[in-house]
Amino acid sequence: MKKLLLLFTTLLFISCSGDDNEITFLEKYDGVMFQSEFCPRYGGCENTITQWNYISFNNENVFIKQATSYGSTDLICFQTINGTSTESVFDIEYEKKTDITINLFDELKIKTTRRNLISQEIDSWFTQYLVKGDSLSVEIQSSTGGSFDDIGTNFYGKLYKSLTTYKDLCE
Repeated sequence: MKKLLLLFTTLLFISCSGDDNEITFLEKYDGVMFQSEFCPRYGGCENTITQWNYISFNNENVFIKQATSYGSTDLICFQTINGTSTESVFDIEYEKKTDITINLFDELKIKTTRRNLISQEIDSWFTQYLVKGDSLSVEIQSSTGGSFDDIGTNFYGKLYKSLTTYKDLCE
């Protein structure tokens, strides 16, 4: 009887001690906002206007909500959906297709392909989000013409958890 009780207790303990790494990035960081003051993606930080960037992750079809200042006091708010959408950037219309390629515990990687609806030019990029502690690093590997030539990886910034919400900023 003691062996049976010990076996049952062991099985119960093993079944209840689930691995946190089994949840996805979007499940773990659902509703979490990260904030940063950063330099432009290209070039150095000297003599540049400071930009503020906010990124919020959501475990739904609209999986990234972002607000960026581009050096002014006005925020530009946009959202990224998993799939195909249209967007307007500086009065140019684009068709944008975004696919989640990795959605692990502390890593999210997406591939975005965008087509200019006037010139038909295509550009694409991978964006990787990695979380360590309270900080989020974002790296972008970009290309032109829809193929990933050896253009390199641009470090986009390091962001930290924020109490601000996307609704506070953009809705």
